[in-house]
Amino acid sequence: MNNPRNPNSHYETTGPEILSQHHGPLHTFVAGAGSGGTLSGIGKALLEADPYTKIKAAVPKQKETIIAGVGQYHEGSPFPPVFDSSLVSDFVPIADEKALEVMAQLAKQEGLLVGPSSGMAAAAAIKIAEELSPWQSVVTLFADSGERYLNCDLFAKPYSKAGLY
Repeated sequence: MNNPRNPNSHYETTGPEILSQHHGPLHTFVAGAGSGGTLSGIGKALLEADPYTKIKAAVPKQKETIIAGVGQYHEGSPFPPVFDSSLVSDFVPIADEKALEVMAQLAKQEGLLVGPSSGMAAAAAIKIAEELSPWQSVVTLFADSGERYLNCDLFAKPYSKAGLY
């Protein structure tokens, strides 16, 4: 949370990689609001390339979240030292249940074994995309793997009611 190399590495590598692989204007980038290093580094790189890009932070909707590695941030709250909240145009609250639903969908339908914070980022990206024009784009990043959660109940039956299993 205090490592300035974290956002700097994303500024120097991940941001430029996204720009090199994305064709056309990038309307919105969304990532989970953990320590803020990934979001801040990538956000800075994207905004330098195009100041009209929107940088959005996916955050838990409820105060008591089961999603590890993300903060309950909002405009005006205290942020970790590497979280540059001035880059963030909006905070997108996602319920834990929705994040887990999308995490399970990514595993079943796309073959992507991601963790809960990535499910939250994907849910936020889907929510944002639904509000955009067809010519606008949204990009997210999956910062965690689902491997460490295989022995938990996160991929189990409770999500079958959503038609995921």
